[in-house]
Amino acid sequence: MDFSGDASNNKDNRSLLKETYDELQKSFGYLLRNKLNEIHLSKSVLDLNFVELANFIKEYEATEEIITDGEKDREMRTELVRLLQNYVASVYSYNEHVDKTLKKIEYGLCKAYEKERKKIREDENVAFVRDLRRYSQHFELIPQSTSVSFVRINDSKPIFESSISVELLKDSLEKWDGWRGKSKDFIINMDESIKLIIPLAKQLRKLNELHNWVLDEIFSRYKEQIAELNDLIEEILTLQERIKEENIGRKEISWTFKKPR
Repeated sequence: MDFSGDASNNKDNRSLLKETYDELQKSFGYLLRNKLNEIHLSKSVLDLNFVELANFIKEYEATEEIITDGEKDREMRTELVRLLQNYVASVYSYNEHVDKTLKKIEYGLCKAYEKERKKIREDENVAFVRDLRRYSQHFELIPQSTSVSFVRINDSKPIFESSISVELLKDSLEKWDGWRGKSKDFIINMDESIKLIIPLAKQLRKLNELHNWVLDEIFSRYKEQIAELNDLIEEILTLQERIKEENIGRKEISWTFKKPR
């Protein structure tokens, strides 16, 4: 587009701005931008839930007061269950959101995603956390247990050091017959107990791999549409600058399309 002219071209600049903005909103790149922002928001919620849970587990395991104070223990257990349920629910919500969002973009992309997701779900930790949500819905809240051990640190005096660990117990998990495929393999292969955070952290790493695959695939498949979108954004910014120079105020559009971080 030719942006040359003076103040007399103000009307033309305003019309061009509206036309270009309308073109931007109708573009496929604009759809991609909005859908990726939705996926990024859902992933951010999931990540924040994990961080909140992991930090609370550390706090719980460092609170020796729960050994002697039953009320404090119940209070912290309640919060632990709440945060764990929030996390496993957000994993489910994220997976559903990505699936539905990609279907709105392109069928071929959705099929490629399903193939990649199937690989990820072959991981025992991913399968286990997926079924953990169903376990909490249909059997019991969360099968977590607190392990407390004491180690004598002084031979001459009875001084002991306590250690608290939030764990999953194999015998509790085995009481439910709803585990499927790889999640059942996880329970068969686990020791008598395992720290709760271990399968959650391993599952999240796999989910991060899948999330990054989605971003890379979209930016690879639709690089021309994304380039077109960014060109339209540059045109809008240029027109806004022309209008500003002519002393006509206009709210600026200050975003560009980049991979979410």
